[in-house]
Amino acid sequence: MREVLDRWKDTGEWWNGETPKLFVRFLTDSGVWELYRDLPDGRWFFYRRYD
Repeated sequence: MREVLDRWKDTGEWWNGETPKLFVRFLTDSGVWELYRDLPDGRWFFYRRYD
């Protein structure tokens, strides 16, 4: 990882049972990636990769 480009919280569709998430966008040698952390349980997930 070279640098963190952005981070933000999203509540999602809480009325449909989605939990709040912390998103992180970062730059690597292979492109820009986004991961999110499910805040209630603390697990990290891959969200997307930009070419």
